[in-house]
Amino acid sequence: MKPEIKKLLFVLSVALMLAGLVSCAKKSESKNGKLSMYVIDKNSFSVEQVAYSAKGSSPLDKIKNLLADLQAYRDDTFSSPVPESITLKNWELSSGIVSLYFDESYYNLTVYDEALVRAALVRNFCQFAEISGVNIFIGEQALVIDGKATGTMTNDSFLDKLSFTEGTTELILYFPSDASGKLKKIKREAALGSFYTDEQLIIENLIKGPDSSEKDIVPCIPKGTRLLNVVTKDRVCYVNLSREFLNLSDDNSPELTVYSIVNSLTELPEISSVVLNVNWENIEFYGDVYCIDNLTFNYDALENSDNL
Repeated sequence: MKPEIKKLLFVLSVALMLAGLVSCAKKSESKNGKLSMYVIDKNSFSVEQVAYSAKGSSPLDKIKNLLADLQAYRDDTFSSPVPESITLKNWELSSGIVSLYFDESYYNLTVYDEALVRAALVRNFCQFAEISGVNIFIGEQALVIDGKATGTMTNDSFLDKLSFTEGTTELILYFPSDASGKLKKIKREAALGSFYTDEQLIIENLIKGPDSSEKDIVPCIPKGTRLLNVVTKDRVCYVNLSREFLNLSDDNSPELTVYSIVNSLTELPEISSVVLNVNWENIEFYGDVYCIDNLTFNYDALENSDNL
């Protein structure tokens, strides 16, 4: 698939996800006394409906109990839209709008998880006849995604499915070589979906580490690291990783970790340099690697670089 077509598909997917489908048409269920619980399928990137018995006599009691049950929900296949990794500090219902107040841990969610959490929360509350929309706040500030406040959301703000498989694509990745102690270039086939950009695929595959068929290379990104966001603008790729990225160990070379990311991303023709952020903040040093400046392809970090 041509890069420009793939980028267009990604933009259209996100625009549809954030701008609309699926109305609050489930309200008839609550009018009939029937409620569902909307949870997240861990494998298919979708919001799913599971059976739920409403608790309480008044609508306010039912809303309160549904939220408590969502917070306590545990399952092997599905996850709650209020996972343990984020903290819901308060909520209120006023003039038909539910407002949810999370702390800043909400911003630690990955791009994919955050979209699914919002979609599931809105679907859970919008099934009530008494509720017309949902607001999400971080502290006292409205949730901001891609520089814009999300505002009041309804089910019209989301797609049910966030990923559509379109085959595979070839990635060029750089991992440390166990033999040379430098970066080795490999090629890998990766699943392709219209919701994914090439940048996201590259970072997620670096985090995943070597495949069993890939010999003599070792992982270098600290265990538990998550991709929070990645955006390319004016040929600069801005990568935002979770705090686990800072957990360096003796097994990880800071230089090879940094340039496994930079070299892999700058193999894309639309990227000339990379900026690394952790938890939405710039990092000055990663180990002994100075990271404030835009980082470019490092030939010296490659094995057999003298022959390039």
